[in-house]
Amino acid sequence: MGCPCTSPRNRGSVNSRARSATWLTATRALLGPTSAEYVSLMLRTAPVLGVSVRQRCRERVGWFRSRSQLYWWSNKGAVRVADALNRGGIAVSPELQTGPRP
Repeated sequence: MGCPCTSPRNRGSVNSRARSATWLTATRALLGPTSAEYVSLMLRTAPVLGVSVRQRCRERVGWFRSRSQLYWWSNKGAVRVADALNRGGIAVSPELQTGPRP
């Protein structure tokens, strides 16, 4: 079904923007605003029109490591966020779950 905050019905609504801001604040608090995990997640999930991830990495815009490192760190951050959400009682995609599956 997908995330309710990105469904066409809710896209752009005040509630979905507030929900996104809440998730962003929680992610920033969990990972730390200057951590490699947080920076890489933001670069991958908040794209700039006309600038690809490859171009950002090549030109060292916002990320000074390799593109493979960007993917590695963002995956590590996503897993940490998913784990924290699971501990908080919020179900996440099985692909991001850590540890044994129920």
